[in-house]
Amino acid sequence: MQSWKHAWEQPYLARTTGHIFRNTFQDIERIVTLMGREHGSRFEFECYDVGHLYNLAHMLDQKVAEPPLFVQTIFGILGGIGAETRNLQFMRDTADRLFGDKYVRRGRSCTSKAATGWGSRPASIVGTSPWFVASPPHPERECPMLALLAGNGLCPCCAFAMSPPSRRSARFACTDPAVTFSGIGPAGGADPAPTGTLCIDGGTVVDPRDGSLTENASVVVENGRIVSLDGGGPAKVGPSARRVDARGKFVVPGYNDMHSHVLELADPSGALALMLAEGVTGFRQMSGSPQRLEERRNGTLPVGKDAPAALEMPGTVLTPLNAGSSEDAAAEIRRQQEQGADFIKVGFVSPPVFTAALEEARRAGIAILGHLQDGVDAAAAAQAGFRSVEHLGPGTTVWIGCSTAEDELRSEAKPVRIKAPPLNVPFLRRIILWRLQTMLINPLAFASPRYAPILQRAVDTFSENKFRDLAARFVAEGTWHVPTLVRLRTQELADAPEYQDDLYLQYMPEGRIRKWRRVTARFRKLPSATRRTYAEAYPRQLQLTKLLSDSGVRMMTGTDGGWLSGPGLTLKEEFAELAKAGLSSLRILRMATINAAEYLGRTETMGTVEPGRDADMVLLDANPLESVANLHAIGGVVRAGSYYSGQDLDTLRARVASNRGYLN
Repeated sequence: MQSWKHAWEQPYLARTTGHIFRNTFQDIERIVTLMGREHGSRFEFECYDVGHLYNLAHMLDQKVAEPPLFVQTIFGILGGIGAETRNLQFMRDTADRLFGDKYVRRGRSCTSKAATGWGSRPASIVGTSPWFVASPPHPERECPMLALLAGNGLCPCCAFAMSPPSRRSARFACTDPAVTFSGIGPAGGADPAPTGTLCIDGGTVVDPRDGSLTENASVVVENGRIVSLDGGGPAKVGPSARRVDARGKFVVPGYNDMHSHVLELADPSGALALMLAEGVTGFRQMSGSPQRLEERRNGTLPVGKDAPAALEMPGTVLTPLNAGSSEDAAAEIRRQQEQGADFIKVGFVSPPVFTAALEEARRAGIAILGHLQDGVDAAAAAQAGFRSVEHLGPGTTVWIGCSTAEDELRSEAKPVRIKAPPLNVPFLRRIILWRLQTMLINPLAFASPRYAPILQRAVDTFSENKFRDLAARFVAEGTWHVPTLVRLRTQELADAPEYQDDLYLQYMPEGRIRKWRRVTARFRKLPSATRRTYAEAYPRQLQLTKLLSDSGVRMMTGTDGGWLSGPGLTLKEEFAELAKAGLSSLRILRMATINAAEYLGRTETMGTVEPGRDADMVLLDANPLESVANLHAIGGVVRAGSYYSGQDLDTLRARVASNRGYLN
């Protein structure tokens, strides 16, 4: 090697000359059994030489590996076969001879439902040789979850190594740039091209700002925008216009899920279609990566037809893996801003790093939001510019800020610490993140025994006077809240029987269902006193939500869903929980529509049904001002000027159910 593209390459390569990476047949069999048979993962088998193909054939004979196989070859690295055309043909011929129709290759379809194009979306196993060092060094390009949490992108040779659940059960996206995700229309993330003129006649338009009604309205849409709204009967449009009879229906702006993780899925087509079917026409993605930001810049984000619009997106969530120190956090924030992130999302970091991140974000002029950290003063965070609080904290931070024992409890509420492994051991990082992804299904099932008693004391020592002071600070600083009550409920009431046969389970891949049930079983094994604390805490979360709303704190709707991790995380259910908290249906409608537009600074283009706004609307079969249930009596959806009837939406749901999470 005479030249180097990146500064890290030469020293990294030098460190590998005496390194042995343990990867025995026993290790491989254990990983395939644990992640494959028990968790429903598919694997990518990386082969660096012809001997690896024979190793894989042996595992196939021993029924350790199961077809269809996804085989990826790598050429031109030390210890492997050379990067020559004849070697490529030799490897291909050998694979054909050893595997026949039991592996998937470009240009040949596989009859198995588990594979399309190149094959099923795998959770790769690195190499099939007991002696070979793992895939080529790409410390800045590791696994998808590392891309999500640690600021790294994707690499074609190791992108799926020890991949976390949110990527594992998704289908493999063909690496051919000419091929896009099947079933989600044009790739790119841009709104689908509207076709012609749409006229919605005879409906009653609801203004979420004040609840006023425009009866017998005619809404005319051209090129994805509302061009007129008249209350005098059918509009005059050309003969080619599509007319929708909306008599007896109520027309409201499209809903926005302002806390979604749908783009964590490699193929989000099914999850996006489910969101559209419940009236969601826009979402704020709450986790990102350099790759997702690049896809958005290039117009290749996997959001197309039959999907809501991606409204905002951060870079990689701040954690100890990319923000282990104040200096690291500041550098990461600057890096994400250069990559085009709309905001910085804080996951979990130490209080000093949290404070440094707030300072750097304010200095850089980029919004920072997400999770208030244990041990942090919520009022001080708001004053320092924390833009939006998610999940009512989460955890104990807001409760402690309202407690008469605030100082004592804050000192006891030690933050979660995850020590990042050495940068030259990416495999350890993947293990941490694989474990973390399981924990995220329900963090309370894995919480420290110290957490529940602190939460109990914070709730028991709640002071209305201290709450009013904190709420006033949120109002004064313009700090938004997205309660995601459904997320809190699925955590604190995880053993509720209704989740066991929830209708949402029909849309989830089988592997995801099994993992969710295992985590729920772990929750049930918690001490009864702990589970009682959580069960008693949830009604108090509802009360806190009502108090925040009544105090004038700006709020939006969000689910923390979209990644097919478990039941209960839909906007329909969020509306129901907000109603249980005591919020009126009009207030909930505002949270889902005009409030989101105001937060984004887009009131001229979204949030209401009037000329000049984007043609994103929901047609309801009953008056949404009379009952929150009517907010989901959906008779049709208009997305970017394209109309979906109730039957169209039912068809989308049926397709996702039949394909267990995917449109096709």
